[in-house]
Amino acid sequence: KNGRIPPHRTDVGTLLLANLIGARSCIFIKDEKGLYTDDPKKQPASEFIPEISVEELIEKDLDDLIVERPCLDILQNSEVLDKIQIINGLEEGTITEALEGKQAGTTIYT
Repeated sequence: KNGRIPPHRTDVGTLLLANLIGARSCIFIKDEKGLYTDDPKKQPASEFIPEISVEELIEKDLDDLIVERPCLDILQNSEVLDKIQIINGLEEGTITEALEGKQAGTTIYT
């Protein structure tokens, strides 16, 4: 029994809501630029991944993801969502760029 705390956190809830309302994309605002091959705070040599398909990302089976792993399944199985974008909300201008459809951070697409 899990108790009253849901097994998933805010990333999954956000993506489920985006899917429910029929959004084609969802922007996650984090404190990192986006997706890396490993946690850049622990492994400074980690490589930044600007764009990747959800299928490729699942195949890579990275140890560390910037979004909750179930988000990949939700994106892959959605009939409406085409992509998620992960941006650094601490960098000036990235939210505006993302809202304008520009590449800012990492895009994970179907």
